[in-house]
Amino acid sequence: MFREKLDKLPVSDYHGLRSPGLTCYLNTVLQLLFMTEDFRASIQRCCSKDSTTIDALLKKLFDNLERGLARTHRLTTKLGIIDVYEQRDAAEYFEKILCLTTPEASKIFKGELNHKTTCGGCKKKSDSRGFFWILPLPMEDSSRHTYTVEQGLMAFFRKDKVNGENRMYCTECDQKHDADLECEMTQNPEILTLLLKRFTFDYKCRHYVKLRCQVEVPQTLHMKDCKYDLYALVHHFGNLTGGHYTAEIKSFETGAWYCFNDDIVNKVKPLFWSGNSSLRSDTAYLLLYRKDVEAERRQDEAEGGQAPGPHRTPRDESGCGGANVNHLKRSCGGDDSPGELEQQPNQGVASWRRHKDTEVDRDMLLTVKTRFSKSQKVTRIRHYSEMISPGTRLGAAPESNSQKVNL
Repeated sequence: MFREKLDKLPVSDYHGLRSPGLTCYLNTVLQLLFMTEDFRASIQRCCSKDSTTIDALLKKLFDNLERGLARTHRLTTKLGIIDVYEQRDAAEYFEKILCLTTPEASKIFKGELNHKTTCGGCKKKSDSRGFFWILPLPMEDSSRHTYTVEQGLMAFFRKDKVNGENRMYCTECDQKHDADLECEMTQNPEILTLLLKRFTFDYKCRHYVKLRCQVEVPQTLHMKDCKYDLYALVHHFGNLTGGHYTAEIKSFETGAWYCFNDDIVNKVKPLFWSGNSSLRSDTAYLLLYRKDVEAERRQDEAEGGQAPGPHRTPRDESGCGGANVNHLKRSCGGDDSPGELEQQPNQGVASWRRHKDTEVDRDMLLTVKTRFSKSQKVTRIRHYSEMISPGTRLGAAPESNSQKVNL
């Protein structure tokens, strides 16, 4: 009888993380990196003794994860997380970890954008290039229609005009002018990370709110001659005063999908199957897409006049059948209950446009730090003023409204 019960117990191919306090945001990011093939391989080849990087700590953690449940305590300390019951933004720690790893390991996540500025007065143009880890996609709060990732990408790369109080200073004209702003991707990353900006400031209520609209997430993205396939989603449940992060990731080793929820890892139904190329979710927050190098190679060969190589059919994900992914709450846990947001989360460093809805009085964003008991899942988010604002170029500190156009 005992043997029969034991045989029926679910056994996962992967292991969870045991962490101090309420650091689900960190656990989720670490599992994302562990389940990214090239990043894991690079970390496991690590021989760096540079104390300024965390490659050695990640290597030890990954080695432990391959054997069983792993502890994150040393890494938590290294990252400067003092209050482990004060939760933070997963996107913030995703970027922080990549910045603290060696360039060899993190390069697969790095892309490059070129920001083009055209002065409305003298028509002179200037280019400013900068790298990014994450592309933040603006969202619309609408219960009438479903927001799509493609719409977010179109909005991000849309040509904008700044005028009025947001006019930019031109060094050639020696005065402020209206300006046209445009952005293009000049280097496609191997892993494309998208952030859905679910948090916005409500001027009527004078606090931040979470946009709970359904998002249509495509299995495949096509960007500038590159094809990307979705392999990981980070979900945020709840609100900013009581939230929780989980991740659903497709294994490069087994081809199956798994839900990573702190110390629990479960195999879940495929997110896509034959005839269904997208899913809908009201909790998706971070999306990770892997570049299809085979498709890129075949295109290069075709353009070069060579016969394309044999086409490999992707692994069929229809093994488990079932309905589309509104099973996310069942598989990854947590109710997405409404509530007020305490502060605005980091929503990416690549956004560079200035919009009226981002001109918020900093005094309104000051929040008293609150202590919570161990039993509560609490999300602590940084000040909006601590982030790179939409009007700021990559790699630069936030500036005032009177920005300069270096022409």
